[in-house]
Amino acid sequence: MAQLREIELGTEQTRQARTAANDAFNQVQARYYSSGAEIARLEQAIQHAKDRQQLLEQELERLGQDLARAEGQTVADEQACASLKTEIEHLIPQHGRASGEERKAGARLLAQEAQLQTLQTALDIHGEEATQLSRAESAEGARVQHLSQSLGATRERLRGLRSDLSALASAEANR
Repeated sequence: MAQLREIELGTEQTRQARTAANDAFNQVQARYYSSGAEIARLEQAIQHAKDRQQLLEQELERLGQDLARAEGQTVADEQACASLKTEIEHLIPQHGRASGEERKAGARLLAQEAQLQTLQTALDIHGEEATQLSRAESAEGARVQHLSQSLGATRERLRGLRSDLSALASAEANR
């Protein structure tokens, strides 16, 4: 029995040792999987950081190109601005002269419009006088025609009277 107890005690110790070893194994395995998960997470974070760095480098390169284009455009715009300023400086005196000429032309136009109005008024008066003369001429023409017709009738009557007078004078002479 003592031997059985000893075996049971040995079995119990072995079982406890096995349980302790199994617990230790489970702890090691848990740390192993935890470390594996941490490594995977870190590798993923590293890959993400690399991808992000690559995107940022591409963006930086694109921004550099945009900056170069913008600087080139700025230089071109500054040159165009300088050219326009020079052109404006040359155009200002011309504008002043043109404005003066425009004022003179406006004054001449007003004078010519006034003269045209005067001529138009005179033409209207002349037209009215011509219309009145034309009416008077028509009236005189009608009167002349009437007088001409009266004169013709009077001449016919005078011929008739002369003929009658001649006939009377002949009849008197024959008597």
